[in-house]
Amino acid sequence: MTTATAGLNLVDDHWIQVVDRTAKVELLSVRELLRRAADLSSIVGEIPTQSFAILRLLTAILRRSIAGRTSAPVDVWSQLWESPQLPQEEIDTYLDTHRSRFELFDAHAPFYQVAGLKAAGDAVGALDKLIGDVPNGAKYFTTRAGRHLQQIDFDEAARWLVHAQGFDPSGIKTGAIGDPRVRNNKGYPIGIGFAGALGGVFLEGATLRETLLLNLVLLDINGQRYRGDDLPVWEREPDGPGVRTDPLPTGPADLATWQSRRIRLVATGSHVTGVVLCNGDPLEPFNQHLLEPMSGWRYSDIQTKKAGGPTRHYPRTHDPERSLWRGMSAMLNDLATSTPSVGNDITAGVLHWAQNLVVDDVLDRTHPVRLHAVGMHYINQQSVVGEVVNDTIGFRVGLLSDPALRSIAIRAVDSAENAVSALAGFTANLTRAAGGEPDGPRARIREEAYFALEEPFRRWLADLNPRKDTFDDELRTWHRLVRPLVDQLAADALHAAGNPAWVGRPADNRWLDSGLSQLIYRAQLRKAVPGAFATTDDDGGRPRMTSIQQGPTTEYGALEEWVHVGISRRQTAYIKRESDALAAMAKLRRGIGAPPGRMPELWGFTLKDLPEASKNLSDRGVVRATEEPTAWELSCYDAMTMHALHQQSHSQPMHRRDYRSVGAAVRRLGVGAEAEDVVRSRFHVIGTATDHDTRLTHLRGLIGQLRAHAIPVDYARLAVDLCKLDTGRYADQVLLSWGRDYHRNPPSTTTSSTSETGDNQ
Repeated sequence: MTTATAGLNLVDDHWIQVVDRTAKVELLSVRELLRRAADLSSIVGEIPTQSFAILRLLTAILRRSIAGRTSAPVDVWSQLWESPQLPQEEIDTYLDTHRSRFELFDAHAPFYQVAGLKAAGDAVGALDKLIGDVPNGAKYFTTRAGRHLQQIDFDEAARWLVHAQGFDPSGIKTGAIGDPRVRNNKGYPIGIGFAGALGGVFLEGATLRETLLLNLVLLDINGQRYRGDDLPVWEREPDGPGVRTDPLPTGPADLATWQSRRIRLVATGSHVTGVVLCNGDPLEPFNQHLLEPMSGWRYSDIQTKKAGGPTRHYPRTHDPERSLWRGMSAMLNDLATSTPSVGNDITAGVLHWAQNLVVDDVLDRTHPVRLHAVGMHYINQQSVVGEVVNDTIGFRVGLLSDPALRSIAIRAVDSAENAVSALAGFTANLTRAAGGEPDGPRARIREEAYFALEEPFRRWLADLNPRKDTFDDELRTWHRLVRPLVDQLAADALHAAGNPAWVGRPADNRWLDSGLSQLIYRAQLRKAVPGAFATTDDDGGRPRMTSIQQGPTTEYGALEEWVHVGISRRQTAYIKRESDALAAMAKLRRGIGAPPGRMPELWGFTLKDLPEASKNLSDRGVVRATEEPTAWELSCYDAMTMHALHQQSHSQPMHRRDYRSVGAAVRRLGVGAEAEDVVRSRFHVIGTATDHDTRLTHLRGLIGQLRAHAIPVDYARLAVDLCKLDTGRYADQVLLSWGRDYHRNPPSTTTSSTSETGDNQ
């Protein structure tokens, strides 16, 4: 194995991949990147964690370049922000001073490596130990193959070297000669790289210059300057194979360049072909919040009690299953608390710093920024990379400092969470009502709902104007965005549950079906997003039509009005015992079950002056060339003949507009007849009937029972419902409406059911 014929100096040779503001990808040196930062958009590594590791390296360089400025930290930062370019003269001076320490293959102090590092037998590992997108021990689960795992160019090797020092997994490493920790030629686990233990966060601006400055934190969360001896690795004496003599970090520059591993790249010609990778400096990640600004911190009560000493805060790592926007509430709540007191979590230092800059009028509160979360999720005792987390969300930076703005963002996230919980509970109840296991459908609908809400929330948050004093209108806007999205998913779940859920089954000492499930869902959704409901949109009386309950209503309005007017006139005359009305009702009763048109004496009651729209509603909802009755004609005929049966011998009206649907009437019938199970069974047969004649037969029997107990029905609404059932276009919504009305205000069970059948089961 030979040494490199030509080296690479990270200061002046190209190795960092960037994107400029025209979306062009370039390869730049450290010096050129910092000189052109105002014209660049971002760093683009092979994977997001690589970009994060390089950003941390660059912030350490920038921090040390301006270390000689003695003004107040906020004033120093303000001067940098107001300048169109980064302080190139100071940066060049600093880079020239330490240029020799940035040589990738220096014989004495190679960058981020240990010169002459050897393992027993002079063993050299394969590049998959260095390259982070090759899962440890699983070469075949990667896009890399062949020579790409046998050799890489120096520039790529430099990028992966920086990444490995921050994110290398745990596990047994090669034992370095000269490291007293080695046993049997093995380096036993000391944990993952320090950056890998973080829940990495940073702020992005419109340019790389803005991004570097937004993450140049000059005070800790207690408002104190960082120590003067906070030095990056290239300003310290070169490391040997063992642990460094001062094992505790001194500040953000030290942590940004923390040497978690001892590494030596092995080159052949102009390529890196192998690596010696051993254990480096171990570092417990807890209680580093005063030194590490690029992570949030969680208080651990268990670890604090176990240690029996000071309060312990650990990095708040990212959950790969949870989008960044859903964690906004915790992040914004933590901004109010920076001291590591018992029970308090702590937001990342970069956010505290930006908050203070806005409060001090150094950073305009309307300035747009993106919060970027990045991290690695490890598995198998942290020895293998499981997933890479990478997520962003944009907002005006004033969100970090304005309590009212923070509050509205927190309330928006919480309302979305509660709406999704209502939806998940609804789906679980439908599944239980149909006889299934709820856990799987509940988890899937949650995932679908959060996905549907994510992009709308990002747009809504980015549009919040920090110059406003109140944000009630914005919260109502968000509620009105949430409700239809969640309602549509609920409608899909209802359709998928089908007739078994509409029929239902006993559960928790009551009858659970889609109607009761919908009542619970509506109550919980109203509580979650009240701004999406009109003040008159309550759940009592005749329900307001929503996307989950009813289909379009304009084509049915004429039908409903025509039936109501015709029945009302006859009903009034019948109650007055007028002879014509008595005769007409008798004729209509004889027509029950006969096809419309067969009895000429009924034409004047069931067909005369039908609105033109009736010609457009056949059994399939389209015009037919045959002479068969349309669904509209059938529903009018059935409603009028059934009413004649229902009204017989009654001196009180059995048709009442806006009074009771079939579902509500059947519920009252079951309670009044003290035969709820029997009545409900017949009701279910009507709902699950697959053809008009079967449905009509069972409905006739039910109307006879309603007549016997003098329970009125809204026949105009019944006509519309029958029409929708016959066309099939809105059958699910009709059945849901019947089921919900059946359960509306049931005797003493609705209130308790709401809490018992929610998403917590």
